[in-house]
Amino acid sequence: MRRAAALLLAALGAIGAGWPAAGMERQRQQVVTVGTGAMRGSYYPTARAICRVVNRELRGENIRCSAEPTYGSVYNLQMMQSGDLDFALAQADVQHQAMTGVGEWAQQPFVTLRAVFPVYEESVALVVTSDSGIANLDGLRGRRLNAGVPGSGTRATWDAIAAVAAWQGNQRVRLVETGDAAGALCGGRVDAAVTVGFHPVSSVRGQLAACATRIVPVEGALRDSVVAQHPYFRAAVIPAAAYGLAAPVPTIGMRTDFVTSAATDPRIVAAFLRAVLANRDELASVLPALVGWNPEASRDTIAPLHEAVRARR
Repeated sequence: MRRAAALLLAALGAIGAGWPAAGMERQRQQVVTVGTGAMRGSYYPTARAICRVVNRELRGENIRCSAEPTYGSVYNLQMMQSGDLDFALAQADVQHQAMTGVGEWAQQPFVTLRAVFPVYEESVALVVTSDSGIANLDGLRGRRLNAGVPGSGTRATWDAIAAVAAWQGNQRVRLVETGDAAGALCGGRVDAAVTVGFHPVSSVRGQLAACATRIVPVEGALRDSVVAQHPYFRAAVIPAAAYGLAAPVPTIGMRTDFVTSAATDPRIVAAFLRAVLANRDELASVLPALVGWNPEASRDTIAPLHEAVRARR
């Protein structure tokens, strides 16, 4: 397997040296890593649910799935490209950047990126303080914004929006990095926070519960321009039920996929896919895009399908 798995296998072998039978069993086990995101985001619990069914279904095949907390989509694909992760969850916009050599991949496009199965539709939640006067996306001109950390899908999505907005001078948004967006909002250090996720997201719930805040629409001419210029973005809504809102909130969305590299062993990819598809009903709440998905007919992916997925056709 990849470097991370190899290091862990070596450690397991060393620990088991005093117990030959257990050590030999552990050495035979393949630890497969899945890059996720922040533990309070949506990727980490999703990947844990995937690993739970994979580990149950593949127990007899000595394959163990491990969900790894990370900075998010950009970091995941970088680590997968370098061989430090086997699988990952990644937004469609970040996949497109990696495949086409944009941003972090300007020097080395990730041309061997491969899709395995769809996960869900993510969307942008723009939370503002109630006294900020910000009513929509255009209201962020010249304001202070928390847009996630570098390496996260949230930051990549915001960068794409900001590039289309092209605000200059004192109209440019001032980015404020913090690990506590709720505290920054309530403490007056930022005027707004943007989060990309599959709603409800626990961090957004925390922002709404911490003080007088609200989710505002991401709509209008700027959103339309972003969607028109980037085919992986689409108009979306945050369901009212996600946060007990009075009505759905218009926003921008994109799909998230479970991805890997073309170099990943087809037997491992096929085993993961088999385990997940056998448990669609159990996983429906965290993998809604799988409901009704047919790998034999799948075409709607940014990255090409891995050969093990194509082999099911």
